[in-house]
Amino acid sequence: MPETTVRSGGANGKVAPRGTGERAALVGLVVWLALVGMDRLDLAGGRAGIVLTPFLVLTPLFLAAEAVRIGALRVLIRPPDRRASAYAVTLAGLLCVTLLSSLAGIDVTTSAKRCVGLAAIAVGTFLVAMAFVHRPGTRRALASGAEWGLVLAVLFNVAEVVYFLRGGTWHPTLGPARFMLEPATYGGSIPRLSGMVADANRAGLLYVVYMFLIVRGGEPGLRRRVFLAVGIVLTLLTLSRSAVVAGVVMALVGFVTTHRVRPPRWMVVASLTAVAAAALLLIASPSVVTGVGRAAEPISTRFSLREGSTQEHAYLLGRGIDEATESVRRAALGLGYGDSFHVLQDIFPDNKYGNFHSIYVTLFAESGVMALLLVIALLAVPILRASPYVPLIVGLCVFNVFYQASAEPAFWFILALAWLTSRMGAGAMAEARPESRPAPPISPLGTP
Repeated sequence: MPETTVRSGGANGKVAPRGTGERAALVGLVVWLALVGMDRLDLAGGRAGIVLTPFLVLTPLFLAAEAVRIGALRVLIRPPDRRASAYAVTLAGLLCVTLLSSLAGIDVTTSAKRCVGLAAIAVGTFLVAMAFVHRPGTRRALASGAEWGLVLAVLFNVAEVVYFLRGGTWHPTLGPARFMLEPATYGGSIPRLSGMVADANRAGLLYVVYMFLIVRGGEPGLRRRVFLAVGIVLTLLTLSRSAVVAGVVMALVGFVTTHRVRPPRWMVVASLTAVAAAALLLIASPSVVTGVGRAAEPISTRFSLREGSTQEHAYLLGRGIDEATESVRRAALGLGYGDSFHVLQDIFPDNKYGNFHSIYVTLFAESGVMALLLVIALLAVPILRASPYVPLIVGLCVFNVFYQASAEPAFWFILALAWLTSRMGAGAMAEARPESRPAPPISPLGTP
């Protein structure tokens, strides 16, 4: 990265390189992104009243360090451009609507706490995106952070398998911090491995985000192909239909909208080889295929439209619309943000996190029609304004039909990046050009 200079605030008035601390900041971004979805680690060990995730601790520290660095260099901070201002206003509108719904909701205390949590996630990710979106080297740093995140996911999956095989008797700690390794299961016997994320569906979404960032910022070659293969396998291990559909839609949109997106020759050859091998196996020994089919039936059933949870999802969507349209007041103010569990005790008994399993229906039911319109605007504007994140945003739109990512920091981070890189102003593309310069790989150790 070429170094430019700014006047230092030292007594001797020396000229300091603008690049001072830049590499450390990008390494910090790598670490932050790798840990952004980790909620299987409670840094307070259950003593804080909430799960104190690395995101909640690192984000304010990261932003404070960045403010100190900028202050030390005495860099002139430009006012936010139209894209940043528009996102801030839309996000503030959504937060105000959810807060208003909580004040008129069923459970004011619980709802207010969840509004604060939503604000912390959405605003924190927005500020991080603002700090880095147009810096040279950011795309490569995001790809490196995604790669390290996939490595951590593999390690956590191994730990979850060990926990599962030990019958839930292994509870590792790290000082005051506590790891929560219990995996969700399908059919009571098949673990849904979700890496460092406690929820398998959100874990699958995080892997989809990581894969997009690797494709967009990683250097073409074997390393990128390996990490994409790892991301695909990790997504499938979550048994998350929502994540799989989001990933497929993202890939299709990317293929259609980008001429550079073509399946590599090795992938075509491998796919044809697999199909040929399966055909030969079927011809040579139908009994083997029958046995494999019986063994895989629980997993294949998971992705069937006749599977039990599919019907439950459909019922929840209808139930949510009924709750949202019960009265004019309900349609305007909702149940109260985060209060869906109060009306879903018949489906999720003794569960304080029950919801309607769709960000659109849940926000409509909990916070009213304005919340629904605002979240649609947050997702639609980057698509209409031709952000480079369009394929991923479309995937997020699809994912949130069948699940909801409102508690996932990666979701809000991508939304902020998409808005900040959209073509909303005449100088939008000119500002984004420095990010396209090639930069060396970055690791958390700071070595290229």
